[in-house]
Amino acid sequence: MTGLSLTSYTPSVYAGPGALTAAAYPLAIDAATAALAFVAGPWQPTVTNTDMVVHIAAGVVPTASGVTAVAAQTVTLSAAHATLPRIDRVVLDRVTGAASAVAGTASASPAAPAVPSGKLPCCQMLVPAAAAAVLNTNGTDERSPWSLGLASGAYTVVGSAAALNAGNAAGNLPTVAAMHAMACALSI
Repeated sequence: MTGLSLTSYTPSVYAGPGALTAAAYPLAIDAATAALAFVAGPWQPTVTNTDMVVHIAAGVVPTASGVTAVAAQTVTLSAAHATLPRIDRVVLDRVTGAASAVAGTASASPAAPAVPSGKLPCCQMLVPAAAAAVLNTNGTDERSPWSLGLASGAYTVVGSAAALNAGNAAGNLPTVAAMHAMACALSI
């Protein structure tokens, strides 16, 4: 691919106390931090604690021709109930990566709404009664970005055509090629 610059990545292995030199130790920490950023960065949900908006970090979706980059997005949760809390769920479309909110039901003991067909959970947000803002302490991260696009089983290959399967089929594991494409796209 033209214009694609990839740096090889070798994960660090903890060799025990005193096994690393003073010069090698910071490099091992850098490698561990890079691995964490690779895993934790895409599709990361955050809030500002000032409004009802959930911010979703950029990510990529594996496709038949490579990967499709999806820009950072925002999802605005609906107004809080006057007297009862609820749990909303932010979900990602399995094929496009588009984020949307699924409002829960206000209740004294709220439960998260079901994940709609064709979607994957990104996060749950507790919306307290009469709240004007959601707080970072009210969120639960539910991401599994390796389950998007072709890696999700959202497409079923039949001969040379791909047929859309909108269900949340359990047990669909990503192919090595799809994961490699995602890893390459995220390491740019």
